Amino acid sequence: MKKIGKPALWRSLLAGSAVLLSVSIGGSAVTKEWSGYINKQLGVSNTKIVTEENTNEDPIHFHSDFNSYKDVLANARTVAKKAQAEGTVLMTNKNNALPLAKNSKVTLLGYNTVDVALGGTGSGGVVSSAERKFDMLKACEGKLDVNMTVYNFYKDKYDNKVGFIESSGWGGKTLNFRSINKTNELNISEFSSAETDTFASYGDAAIYVLTRIGGEGTDLQADYLELSENEKSVLTAMKNGAFKKRIVLLNTFNTPNIGWLDEYNIDACLYIGGPGEVGLDAVTDILTGVITPSGHLGDTYVKDINSAPSMQNFGNFDYLNKDSIKNKDSSKYLMYNEGIYVGYRYYETRYEDTVLGTGNATSNTGTTANTWKYSDEVLFPFGYGLSYANFSQTLNNVNVDWANKKAEITVTVKNESTTYTGKDVIQVYAQAPYTAGGLEKSAIQLCAFAKTEDLQPGASNQYKLTVNLKDIATYDYQNYKTYVMEAGDYYFSIGTSAHDALNNILASKGKAIADGMDYNGVAAKAYKANKATFDKNEYRLSARNTSITNQFDNANINTYVGNTDQKVTYLSRNHWDTTWPKNMTGFSATDKMIAEMDSYYSEKTDGTTKPTAYVPGDKDTKSITTDAERKYTVAMMIGASYDDENWDKLLDQLTIQDYLDSTSQGRKELASVGLNATTAVDGPSAWTKSNYIEDYKNQYDAEKVKKTDELMVAYPTETIFAGTWNVPLLEKIGLSFGEEGLWGGGVGWYGPAA
Repeated sequence: MKKIGKPALWRSLLAGSAVLLSVSIGGSAVTKEWSGYINKQLGVSNTKIVTEENTNEDPIHFHSDFNSYKDVLANARTVAKKAQAEGTVLMTNKNNALPLAKNSKVTLLGYNTVDVALGGTGSGGVVSSAERKFDMLKACEGKLDVNMTVYNFYKDKYDNKVGFIESSGWGGKTLNFRSINKTNELNISEFSSAETDTFASYGDAAIYVLTRIGGEGTDLQADYLELSENEKSVLTAMKNGAFKKRIVLLNTFNTPNIGWLDEYNIDACLYIGGPGEVGLDAVTDILTGVITPSGHLGDTYVKDINSAPSMQNFGNFDYLNKDSIKNKDSSKYLMYNEGIYVGYRYYETRYEDTVLGTGNATSNTGTTANTWKYSDEVLFPFGYGLSYANFSQTLNNVNVDWANKKAEITVTVKNESTTYTGKDVIQVYAQAPYTAGGLEKSAIQLCAFAKTEDLQPGASNQYKLTVNLKDIATYDYQNYKTYVMEAGDYYFSIGTSAHDALNNILASKGKAIADGMDYNGVAAKAYKANKATFDKNEYRLSARNTSITNQFDNANINTYVGNTDQKVTYLSRNHWDTTWPKNMTGFSATDKMIAEMDSYYSEKTDGTTKPTAYVPGDKDTKSITTDAERKYTVAMMIGASYDDENWDKLLDQLTIQDYLDSTSQGRKELASVGLNATTAVDGPSAWTKSNYIEDYKNQYDAEKVKKTDELMVAYPTETIFAGTWNVPLLEKIGLSFGEEGLWGGGVGWYGPAA
């Protein structure tokens, strides 16, 4: 390629294709809008600027690793299935109930076996081609012999919408259009003898799918996480039926109450989240032992969600003087009295304090029992997950470098199994020194993790994990108003869960069952490191050298109420009893609060309000240059720094209409700077929109494509991604999303969600 100067570059490069190449300037841009056309016309995926200095460089800015869109989709489904395989969590497996023998005769019980929720609601909803989707029946093909009498009973009810609750409002593009806070289940009394008489002949196992959907736009009601009466009737029939094994699949994106597993004699329970388009194929591979489960929980499962401090004041509260507040959207409040004690940070911290005998942790506050006891509260701790294989982990070495703010942990993992190949998860936790009445600190916090490769029976390998010590610093919002790391003894521990790691730390402190532990930890799996000095500014600066300090003091009502009877007490491990959150009703907004809230709104003639946070400045716009001579394109600025003066020159080329067009979702073409119309995709589980997908139907199968959305691959939900504990795998998922965008015309991706 001959040398080309910047101003003439794109005219020369694109003469043959008649396509204006561009890049998105959006913060979430992951690919290029016209990549599909480029691939078709030039055989490439996209371009980057070629200057006189780099004429020998490869002109392709984004390479596709695939030769066709069909291959892109095939890879996406492979990656999606792998995510489900590694993110599915085996939570209980009594007497090695799983895996099932191939072709076991099974009965799929429950309405949701024919209507598994593949994704969430709103932008989390997904659409998939019916021909490609793995439902439970398709997922069982060649693996399990399904009781078709019972399956067809449910399928007939589903097809005729009997007992099915359709969504409204924020239903989204879900495959099942189910409604949040409504359970779809039929009472077992709907069965006739035609169905129940088949239980014995298909009694190797009963598989029940418990579904709870969630998404944007609607809070969950607490009772939605409990069993409905219809669900109880089916589980009772499963318990009393002629089934050798009883299996539950948790098809949920939330954390329901599952304290009933023993009540209904459940032998095995799998968390399957929202499996997306192909995930159920991985689930049945796990059920039959083709895949060894390796997922671990990203949440704590408790016997009663109402035991959590965050539930004590959860609700929909109005200020007593709401009529005095101009903007009605500001008339509600919610207090977060639980402070930092959310999830495992609460349950594990209170557990340690019961063992250490501090903070009045054993009081009956927060429990229905006489005294608080960990085993009465928690079913499955954060980080927990079973496998068909058995693994051992040895803590070889811990090297803490206080000066460089890092620690290196070396761990050996061995597959002790004689039968199963599988992957294990290495979890490293830390504990910071706590002083009663001082900064609130969790007794344990995850600080590093890694997933092993497949380890054959008897095989072992050594792994080195690095901890960034800033991740275990404590935020002090009252005194230093930044992150600090106090002097004292710090502990690092490995464990199969947060609870296991904490027990190992307690063991290293000399504690045992006699002190109130539920089982003895292994002291050799924990390490103590002393930090001798304290520097209040050690962790004050961010990676960009900006000061980290309080930004939202006005979110704390104590900023306004002072030492009045409205002052909020935040939960403290210094005294679990007297600081336990209360139902926070009966609050009035102060005059200052009302003034600040109303300052953002003005009243319209119809009595409603509108935001007025923007205050117009000088109306003299003569200093603003628009529609300047076109010398620069956005593509020329690839890799340019934020402070590059050419950005100002490029912005001078925009017209007033360009500025207006740039504010819309799915931005219009900005020809003045070489920026084509963009498609911003809103959805964490799939590309849900594409402008140019039509060009690739001939590479897929035009006969089966009913609408463009159906070409997108639906991935599992983020709860499954989290359950993989596998960062390299998640990177592959991101690359797969990017490939779909390159070929399908997507530019910005609003996702994945948290």
